[in-house]
Amino acid sequence: MKTFLYLPLTLIALFGLAGCAGDAGEVPASFVRTHKWDKDTQRLAGTLPVLQAGRVKPLETFAGFLMLRLNGKRSLKLPNGEKLEPMGFLLDCLFFPEQARDYPCFSVPNSEVLDAIEIDSEKRADRYSYRDLQPGLPKLFSLYDSIDWDHQSLVDKQVAALRNSVTSFQEVATAFDLMRIEVEMPEGIFSDVFGAGSHKGIAFLYEGWGDFLARYASMTKQERVSVPRSFGELVDRLRPHLKDGRNAPTIFPPETTVAETEVWLNPADATYVALIEGRLPYAGLTEWVGHIEAMDAARNDPTTFRAELLALRDGVRAEARRRGEYGKIASEVALYDAKLVLRALVLFLAAFVLVAFAWIVPKRKWLTRGALTFAVLGTIGVVTAVTWRAILRERPPVVNLYDTILFITGGACLISLVIEGLTRRGLGLSLAPILGAMGMFLAFRYEVKDATMKGDTMEQLQAVLDTNFWLATHVTTITLGYAAGLLAAVASLGWIVMKTLDVFGGARLNVPWRGNRGLYREYTKIVYGIICFGLLLSTVGTILGGVWGNESWGRFWGWDPKENGALLICLSQLVILHARMGGYIKQHGLHAASCLSACVVLFSWWGVNELEAGLHSYGRTEGVSFYLSIGYGLLGGMAVLVGMLSLIEASQQRASLSGGAKQVVEVVVKPKDTGR
Repeated sequence: MKTFLYLPLTLIALFGLAGCAGDAGEVPASFVRTHKWDKDTQRLAGTLPVLQAGRVKPLETFAGFLMLRLNGKRSLKLPNGEKLEPMGFLLDCLFFPEQARDYPCFSVPNSEVLDAIEIDSEKRADRYSYRDLQPGLPKLFSLYDSIDWDHQSLVDKQVAALRNSVTSFQEVATAFDLMRIEVEMPEGIFSDVFGAGSHKGIAFLYEGWGDFLARYASMTKQERVSVPRSFGELVDRLRPHLKDGRNAPTIFPPETTVAETEVWLNPADATYVALIEGRLPYAGLTEWVGHIEAMDAARNDPTTFRAELLALRDGVRAEARRRGEYGKIASEVALYDAKLVLRALVLFLAAFVLVAFAWIVPKRKWLTRGALTFAVLGTIGVVTAVTWRAILRERPPVVNLYDTILFITGGACLISLVIEGLTRRGLGLSLAPILGAMGMFLAFRYEVKDATMKGDTMEQLQAVLDTNFWLATHVTTITLGYAAGLLAAVASLGWIVMKTLDVFGGARLNVPWRGNRGLYREYTKIVYGIICFGLLLSTVGTILGGVWGNESWGRFWGWDPKENGALLICLSQLVILHARMGGYIKQHGLHAASCLSACVVLFSWWGVNELEAGLHSYGRTEGVSFYLSIGYGLLGGMAVLVGMLSLIEASQQRASLSGGAKQVVEVVVKPKDTGR
C-alpha cells in the first residue's frame, strides 16, 4: 500500500499541481442564466458556512467582501439593467462562470493601468469585465511579479490591486469546474472499478474510492505494474482543474470524529488529498459534492436547485454545529442584512440638513427636535453595530482601524449628545450629525480597503492582540480618550467658524450669534471640559497599556514609538489645562491649542504606525499618510486663523476704545465752548 501512497505524490509533483492559479483547462460552455435569483435562494446560500483567513463566516459575508474587492461597492449593475446583489453575483460566478466573465465588475480607476497591461479601450478609467481584461492578464501578472514592494508607485499599487481582484475572481469562477468536467477513465484498474468511458463530475470518484483502495490492496505486485501509467493518465486529466480550484472557497467542514489536524476543504483540496494520501478526508464529502453537482445540473431549474442547496446547507450546517463553528452564522447574516452603517449615514445626513435649517430659522422647534431624533437614532445604529461586532468576535469593540472608526464615531456622537443635553445651546446637536456622517463615510472607505487587503473587517487577531482583560480595557479607554481629543478640536473648529463669520461678515450676513460673548464663553467651557475628559481617559488608558505590556512583553514601558505618542498626547493636553488655569491663554489661545493638540493625537494615533518601528508597527495602513497630511494642514491652518482673529478683535477693541474716549472729550469740551 505504501507504494501506492508515494506514487501519487511523485506524479502530482511531476505534473505541477503547485502552479499558479489561472484559467488553464477548458470547461464545457456553461448555460446562460434564464431566471433571476430569488431572495429565498440567495438567503439560503448566504447561510452556508465558509472558512476564510482563519475564521468561519457566512457565505454571504464572503460574497459581500468579494464584490467590494472587485467592484468597490456591494452591488453590480449589468448592461441589461439587472442589478446583482453580492450573493447573486457569487452564485453566477460559481454556476454560470462563462456568463460572469462578461460582467463589468472590475473597477479600474486609472487609465495608466490599462496602458501598462496593454489594453486599448475607449472607456479608459471605468469598470471592465474579465473578458475585457483577459488579453492583458499575462502582462498584468508579469508586472505584479516585478513590483518593487519597497518603492511602489501609484500605478504599481493599482496593478497589485487589480491583479488580486482578478485572482479572486478566478478562484470563484473555477471553484466548481471539477463538478462539470468529463473524466475519461484510463483502462485497467480504474475502468474496472469506476466503469469504462466518460464520467461527468467528481462525485463518482469519491463514491468508488473505497472499492478502488480495496481492489488495489488485493492485487499482486505483478498486477500493480500497470497502475502508475493509469494513475498518471487520470492525474493528467484532472490536473488543470485541481490547480485552478485549489484556492476556491472552503465550504466542507471536517467531521468531528477525525483528527483535530484536519482542516476545512474545497472540492479541489478533497480530491488532492484523496490522490496524494490514498483516502477520502471524510465521509460526508461524497454526499456534499453530489449535491453541488446536482445544483450545477439544475442551475436553470430554480425549484430543484433550491432543494439541492437546502440539502447541502443542512448537511454542512449539521457538521459545523457539531464542531461548534456555526453558532454565530445567522447572527452575522442578520448584522449585514441590517445595514446599520448605511442607515446611520442616512440618519446623520438627515439630522445635518435639519440642523442647518435650524440655524437659519432658529425659532422653528420642530427642526431642532427632528434633528435631535435623527441624530439619536443614527448614534444608536452605530453603537449597535459596534456592540454586535464585539459579541460576534467575543473580543473588545476595538480590534482594527475599521472598528476604531465606528467606535470613535459612536463615542464622539454620544459625547456630543450629552453636551447638548447639558447645555441645550445647539453645539452638541450640530457636532453629532457632522461627526456621524464623516465617520460613516470613512467607515465605508476603510471597508473597501479591508476588503482589498484582508478580505474582511473581522479578521483574525494577531497573537499579541488576542490576549487578556488588560488589553480590552486599555484599547477601549485610550480610544475614547483619543476620540475626546479629536472631538475637542472639532468643537473648536465650530467655534472658529462662528467667530470668523461674526468678525468678517456678522453685520452683512446677520448671523444669529453676532456679538454673543456669553455663547462664545460657554462653547469655550465645553471645549475645556472635553479636553479634561480626554486627558483623564488618555492617562488611564496609557497606564492600562503599560500593565498589559508588562504581562505580554515583560516590561511596563519601553519608549516604543506608540508609547511615546500616548505620552505626547497626555503632555499636550496637560499643557493646555495648565496654560488655561494659569491665565497664559484665553479663549482664542485655548481653541488654537485644541487644534494643535489634535495634530498630536493624529500623529500619535496613526502617524507613528507609518514609522514601521517598535512593537506596534502592525498598525500600519497603506495610504494613511496623505490623509494625515491633510489633517495636519487643516488643523494648523485653523490655529493660524485663530491667531488672526485674535489680532483683528484686539485691533477693533482698541479702535472702539479710542473712539469712545474721543466722544467723551467732545461731550465734555463742547458745553464749555457754548457757555462762552
